[in-house]
Amino acid sequence: MKKVALIHALEASIKPIRSSFERLWPEAVTVNILDDSLSRDLAKVGVLNNSFADRMTVLVNYAIETGVEGILFTCSAFGTAIEVARAGHDMPILKPDEAMISQALETSKSIGVLVTFLPTVASIRREIQEIADLMKVEQPEILFCFVEGAIEALKSGDLVKHDELIIKQSMQLIDCDLIILAQFSMAHLVNEVIGATKTNAIGSPDPAVLFLKNKLENTLLREK
Repeated sequence: MKKVALIHALEASIKPIRSSFERLWPEAVTVNILDDSLSRDLAKVGVLNNSFADRMTVLVNYAIETGVEGILFTCSAFGTAIEVARAGHDMPILKPDEAMISQALETSKSIGVLVTFLPTVASIRREIQEIADLMKVEQPEILFCFVEGAIEALKSGDLVKHDELIIKQSMQLIDCDLIILAQFSMAHLVNEVIGATKTNAIGSPDPAVLFLKNKLENTLLREK
């Protein structure tokens, strides 16, 4: 039985990743670590500075002290800070979207990206380019769609408005091969986006869980 830490910068990310673990890897023991000041502070400053990497490093070290064997971050806007925090560790420490992006690049030449937290755009753009280079595939055409007001609706408890805004804005991406929902808090809308746009769509949690499960189970097989 594997123990995994889930590090959140937004409370709304907890439910979707829990759902993915329950469906895809129910044997795993998960530990939730939440610091929602990270998302508030990033929204204020707009860019990732060194302080975020320092804070992520503290969270990684704390998670390791709890005895976990893997770590998954669930907030998509902190890519470079997570890279700094995970450097030098042997255990799998995953960024939220790298598994989803790898899956998207295998099949898609044009990718539409729905985001509700604006700082996510720079992080996702960089990750797509870097993963495409690693996979040695052609850089896809990327179209970002920021859903204004959705995150505020979610934080105020108005899930209906949050969902309606996202579905409406997803129509801007109907010409893409694939739509990716770049916040964990949107994962429950994958089927609704597919239905509205008649375009394939994926979210972050399921690919992340399956990727981490595969890495940890392969590690166990190698140790045996």
